[in-house]
Amino acid sequence: MTSDQQIKAPNPEDMELFLGNLAGKIREYSIIEAARNKETAEKFSPFRYISLDENMSSRILADLLNPAGEHGQGRLFLDSFLELCGLGKGFFPCDAAISVQTEEETDSIENSLRRIDILLTGQGRALAIENKIWAEDQKEQIRDYLSHLKNTAKEAENSFRLVYLAPLGRQISEYSFPKYARKKFPDTFCTVDWPSVLECLSQCKKQIEACKLRFFLDDFIRAMNIKLGIPMEENKMFLEPICESEENLMAAYECYKEYPSIVKKLIFARVKIINDALAEKKLEFFKCKMGGSFNFRGSNMPLIIISKESENLKLVLESEATHLGAMYLGIRCESGNPELEKRINDFFNDPCFSFKKGKIAKSLPWYIMMDDFWRDWGKPSVLWKLCGDKLTDPEKDMLKLSEIFAEFLGSPHTG
Repeated sequence: MTSDQQIKAPNPEDMELFLGNLAGKIREYSIIEAARNKETAEKFSPFRYISLDENMSSRILADLLNPAGEHGQGRLFLDSFLELCGLGKGFFPCDAAISVQTEEETDSIENSLRRIDILLTGQGRALAIENKIWAEDQKEQIRDYLSHLKNTAKEAENSFRLVYLAPLGRQISEYSFPKYARKKFPDTFCTVDWPSVLECLSQCKKQIEACKLRFFLDDFIRAMNIKLGIPMEENKMFLEPICESEENLMAAYECYKEYPSIVKKLIFARVKIINDALAEKKLEFFKCKMGGSFNFRGSNMPLIIISKESENLKLVLESEATHLGAMYLGIRCESGNPELEKRINDFFNDPCFSFKKGKIAKSLPWYIMMDDFWRDWGKPSVLWKLCGDKLTDPEKDMLKLSEIFAEFLGSPHTG
């Protein structure tokens, strides 16, 4: 294509043909994938049942970096990680007895409430790892960590390092590590991205004979890739028909430009499905609608079921903005209606319907209750967090919660 040529936007017939071909490819792949998964169960993973948040990923990485860990591989993971960070295997001498701690207190500085995600120490050296997957940087956080490392260093100042472990492209902010602090602590920190760490683990896996550990690493790497939004190898097949021609690329780009309206239509379709289900279940005092807050990047699932008698009462289904894949289901009672608040409190405390041991706990066992959520929603409200990814259909869970709550509202002992 010459410099004066331009690719024209596809006409409606070309768009329809492109989308039809892509849909056919997706159907073909779904059949192939189902057959392969039957043989390999590659999508089955314990991380569907375990919430792989920052704390859990830190604990797993800490265990792997521990030469005395139960993985039995000695310094394999540690040496590979030190090489990745540019420190070299000699940062911790081969005969060093290394201690590995998580959530280490910073008790040598004024702000002793800070916690270092992972801290490795041995033979007068220290390596701190700050795991920043979703959480925001805190004010002068990295400065405080380095101050603590310096205060506790038993050797020269070059005996400690800090690794900022984050998704690809994320750097330490000046808010967390001001310029004056960077001058004070030169050459004591570096940034490493999670995709590189996962690739490092993948290379380590090739040297491991223990099947159990290899399978675990496969599951962990896959789960972290999903959490980080990294395309899986099998998903790349969708790129093939898109990249076949310039016309297909333009058609895909036109779809991308319409992404917000496409997502809105999908959510409206979900609202209709839920409202039809509510009508079928004769839950006439509930209706579903799209929430007021809408994020086109998918970091908020703004579906709410509200009581027709009072819009202060809401059953909410949403995802956490700072944690991809974290799904929440909750009952929210906004203030201003004392009678409604009393009914909600009665619901929470009723042993039959209790969210701890009653019908909710038994009907939705894959959710855990978030104890300290009042600060965001106000009393009386309650929130549950879905454990694991894609373990269930959250919209069906939303309907189930509606049924339980409707049963409570209609039961004789509620008054």
